[in-house]
Amino acid sequence: MTWGWSYVVDGSDGLSYGPEDPVVPGMESDRGQLAAYIADPSRVRYSTQMQQRISRRRLTREIVRREFVFTSVQLPTFPLGRAPVVAPGGVKLNRKLRRGLVPSDEAAFAERLRSAWYTTWSERRSGLAGDDTDLLNLSMDVLETAFECRRHARAAAADGSAFGVKMNDLLAERLKVDALSTPPPFLLNNMHVRGLAYQLCDECHFYFSEPFDADEEAL
Repeated sequence: MTWGWSYVVDGSDGLSYGPEDPVVPGMESDRGQLAAYIADPSRVRYSTQMQQRISRRRLTREIVRREFVFTSVQLPTFPLGRAPVVAPGGVKLNRKLRRGLVPSDEAAFAERLRSAWYTTWSERRSGLAGDDTDLLNLSMDVLETAFECRRHARAAAADGSAFGVKMNDLLAERLKVDALSTPPPFLLNNMHVRGLAYQLCDECHFYFSEPFDADEEAL
C-alpha cells in the first residue's frame, strides 16, 4: 500500500488538508469521505483518524460565542463568562493619583480599568512579534493625549495648585478609540484605552502632577 499527501487549501468543502491526512489509493476521495461522514456520523467504517480530523476542524460553541462578543458593537469591558483578573502592579499608579489629589473612588475605578486593559490585551494579542509594535503604536497615541491633557490642566490651575483632577477629567473626555491615529489590532472600547493610559502611568511614563520619585513615595 502506498501513502501520499494531499494539500488542498480552502477547498469547496471549507476544509484544509496537510501532511497529517494520508490518501490511500482505491478508497473514496478525502472530500467524499468527509461529506459522507458529516451526512451520517454513525457509519462506523470510517477510521478514528477521520474522526480526529473532523474534530480538529470543528468550531466549538465557545469559539463562536467569543468571536461574536469581540466583534459586536457593544464590547464588554471585561470578558464575559469568567472571573475578572486583577492586573499586577498598581502601587505607583495609586501614588501618582493621590499626589494629583484624584479622589479615592476615581482612583479605584482607574485601577479597574487598568485590569480590564491587562485582561483584554493578554487574551487578544496575537502572540507574534508584531505585538510589540502594535502596543508601541497604541502607547504613543495614548501618551500624546495624556501630555496634552496635562498641559491644559496645568494651564487651567492656579500657580502651584494640584491639577490631577482636571487632568483625569480630560483623559476621560479625550481618550477615545475613534481618536487614535493608528487603528488598534483588535476591537477595543474607550475604557480599554483609558486602562492602557493608567497602565502607562503605573510604568512611570507620565504623572498626574509634576514628576517625582514614585519609588520613594511613602504609602
